Amino acid sequence: MTKFPFKRAAGVLTLASLVAAAVVLVACAPRRGPGPGPGPGRGPGNPEEMMERLKYQLDLDGDGTISCADENLRRNRLFDETDLDHNDSLDLEEFREAPFSHPAYARDHLAVYDRDQDGLVSREEFTAHRDDRFVRLDLDGDCIVTDKELEESLKNRRQPGRPGGGMPPGGGRPPGGM
Repeated sequence: MTKFPFKRAAGVLTLASLVAAAVVLVACAPRRGPGPGPGPGRGPGNPEEMMERLKYQLDLDGDGTISCADENLRRNRLFDETDLDHNDSLDLEEFREAPFSHPAYARDHLAVYDRDQDGLVSREEFTAHRDDRFVRLDLDGDCIVTDKELEESLKNRRQPGRPGGGMPPGGGRPPGGM
């Protein structure tokens, strides 16, 4: 008879442990379905939040202005990340591994950047190439993206068929892509 309270206590502890584990699993499980605010599976947030987020992401030098200087800084960082052998030039293999390129399009991307057609892309060739996304934001081409231009670009982005809206010609593939 003295074993009964121990068995009961062991059963209660086991049950309590299972309940605690279930609570932890439920609490740590990702939410399903759309929720409020920006983020995966959620809406983009309101336009003001989107603009502030974009300005924060694009103003890399932190001077309060989105400009060609930010684009050049971004391009230089991307070049450094892509130049795996640190020889200050990019070859076909590095384009295959590039974070912005798919291996199937590596040869096409190399051709777009390689102005002197020597099979290598120098830092100067890479950074001189303007990203289409920046060009679409800088509507007047003055190398400064104003709040008005950013707002207009966001409007166009949400309305396919308008200038700057929807997919670029060719579905976003590089020239000569498959």
